[in-house]
Amino acid sequence: MLRINDNIETVSEDTLIAEMALLPQWRRQEALRYKHMTGRRESVMAFRLLQEMTGIRDLEFVIGEHGKPSIKGHPELHFNLSHCHCAVACAVDDAPVGVDIERVGRYKRFLAECTLSDDEFHHIHYSSPDTSVPRPSAETDLLFTVLWTKKEALIKLLGIGIGSAEHIRNVLADYDGKVLFDTVVDKSGRYVCTEARFLSCAKLLMFGKKQ
Repeated sequence: MLRINDNIETVSEDTLIAEMALLPQWRRQEALRYKHMTGRRESVMAFRLLQEMTGIRDLEFVIGEHGKPSIKGHPELHFNLSHCHCAVACAVDDAPVGVDIERVGRYKRFLAECTLSDDEFHHIHYSSPDTSVPRPSAETDLLFTVLWTKKEALIKLLGIGIGSAEHIRNVLADYDGKVLFDTVVDKSGRYVCTEARFLSCAKLLMFGKKQ
């Protein structure tokens, strides 16, 4: 199950203080490490989503080898959190799950060159197999964000860390046919959110690359 709260920019300081009071002490301390209200708001509201979705108030995390958290005492629950300036997302399931939410921003070519495969790079720039029909810049911005959230959600699903630039470029192709993506594009174009999960329980052990 995926839930998105895209009204966090309207959360006032007083409301944030009230919401923070509902967090476990360790999470409050973590949120207070952010110097600015924006970061605190994202941290608090993402965790509040997790509390609401699991029905567990005093959540504690156990951190895995590559930094992926799980809920202490509840091995049956899998979750993932993500946030950006305008929204927070939480996915909870009975199987591994990954989620990423990103604000749609101005496309940066140098970042795309480092993170996209050749086919992906061509896809976001051109609407035909050749280079005769370039896409409008706004369309490129959106398509890049969609691809980026898919890669991030998949990496978080796998729980293996970002790794090398080559790994990031090829990760979608490496797991093609093994993972189901559900992408939500905000109607007003502010953000993109992608949830990733394995296609079946039988494929939960298929962490290796395609042969």
